Amino acid sequence: MTLPKPEVLHCVVEKRIEAPLSAMELDWSAEGVSKREWHLPDGVVLTGAPPARFGIEVHRFGKDSYGLQLLWNRLNLNWHGLTRREIMASCLPMLLRTLGTDLGYLLEQPIEKARAA
Repeated sequence: MTLPKPEVLHCVVEKRIEAPLSAMELDWSAEGVSKREWHLPDGVVLTGAPPARFGIEVHRFGKDSYGLQLLWNRLNLNWHGLTRREIMASCLPMLLRTLGTDLGYLLEQPIEKARAA
C-alpha cells in the first residue's frame, strides 16, 4: 500500500500536549482476561489484553467539551473537544468502573476557565 505525498502546509508547536501523567501498573493475570477490542474515542480501536500501564486525566473546558489524556501501556493519546457522549460510548467507563472510579463523576468537574480560553 502506498500513500500519495502530502503537501506540508505549515509546522506548529503543539501546545495542547499535557504534562506528565500519573499512571498505574496493573496485573490482570488473576482475572484470566483474554485479548479483545478496546474502543476509544474518535474510532480508535486497540486490540489486546487490558492495559498493564494505565493513566487517565480529564479536563472540562465547557458545558459539553472535554480534553482527555490517556496512557495505555506505552501509547499516550490526547483528545480535545470531545463530548460526554463520545467519552461514555468508549470502553473507558467500564474499564474505570473495574478499577473503582466513576468516569461520570470525573466528567462533572468544574469548567477550567483558564484553559477554556
